[in-house]
Amino acid sequence: MAKPTPVDTPASSRAVGISYYTSEAVFRNGGSSAKHKKHRHNESAGLQQTIFRREWVCVAREEQVPNSGDYRTVDVAGQPIIVVRLESGAIHAMSAICLHRSMPIAEGCGNAATFQCPYHRWKYRLNGELISAPYMEGTDALQQQKTLPAV
Repeated sequence: MAKPTPVDTPASSRAVGISYYTSEAVFRNGGSSAKHKKHRHNESAGLQQTIFRREWVCVAREEQVPNSGDYRTVDVAGQPIIVVRLESGAIHAMSAICLHRSMPIAEGCGNAATFQCPYHRWKYRLNGELISAPYMEGTDALQQQKTLPAV
């Protein structure tokens, strides 16, 4: 990708070139030139961090998960997330990645009583709590985190 360049404007202008808004490198790592650095919120973080990980991001509407077990998956800044309606009626958002081997436990949208990893069949409740991990009884793996991280 081309390195972002400033537009042809007076030196006192705060404008940046079009490539600043379309560059994957700027999105992931932020601008590298002195002119671009003054536009970044955090020198060490990319725009992805600055935009998506500082504030709330709307990932679904309440009516998109109307019934218990209804879910939809979304990707926010490279993080797969499940938004699900719990049995209590509350809406819960959590990581969509299995704690064991980092496989997605759901994709798209639908209705489920549980979520299950297709790789080693680890099963999770709608709230992300680990229910079962076949062939892992008595191992250290189950002594670690047992719930998918809420987001």
